[in-house]
Amino acid sequence: MEVIAQNSFYTIKVDKKKNRVYNIFSGYWQKESDVPDYLNDGHKAMKHVSKGFTCLTDTVKMKIPSEEISKVHVKMQKIYMDAGLKKTAEIVPSALVKLAVKRLSDQSGMLAKAFDSWEEAEKWLDN
Repeated sequence: MEVIAQNSFYTIKVDKKKNRVYNIFSGYWQKESDVPDYLNDGHKAMKHVSKGFTCLTDTVKMKIPSEEISKVHVKMQKIYMDAGLKKTAEIVPSALVKLAVKRLSDQSGMLAKAFDSWEEAEKWLDN
């Protein structure tokens, strides 16, 4: 697995063999300037996967994002979808975060499903 970007707010990794992107989010993203390279890092990750790739997003350590950041997440989801994203498994810790994450994928049109564990998420993505 190759690390594309890593900082205190997110880690983006790629598993070329599985054709999968891993997003691990943490903390409270209040404004776009908190994560100035996020969209660029997403574009970098797309260079390592091919059409039909899958994505696993871990939001366990993430706080519900601000409205400004929600728009940035929707932009990132569209970058992934334009590059050929097939589906996304989201590991979501609470009902409140689950609602926020679902709202974002509804806005972007991304196919996503929530899971409680990495194992369940990986299994769904592998099928």
